[in-house]
Amino acid sequence: MKKMKMFYIIKKVMTSVGSDIVMIFKVYYQESNKEVPVRENTKTLFIEGESVRDVRSKIADRGFNVEFVQEVTGAHLNYELQNEDYKVLEK
Repeated sequence: MKKMKMFYIIKKVMTSVGSDIVMIFKVYYQESNKEVPVRENTKTLFIEGESVRDVRSKIADRGFNVEFVQEVTGAHLNYELQNEDYKVLEK
């Protein structure tokens, strides 16, 4: 099952939408933008997008304090696929 999932996600990352390529991004965030960030409370989510700007605009309405947005490709993507909690949000 994991091999199929990995193939599907990699294929999805490489699929073009119009003239843009859809990529997977890992977002590090705090749940509230009204509190001081604490490393121990940092959460992550994966989301599809065309760029960092696109990802930030997709999650802007959630009230997160976004610390960092990172493109996930290659070996890093393969590593993340092994995590049981890996789930890509599509918006």
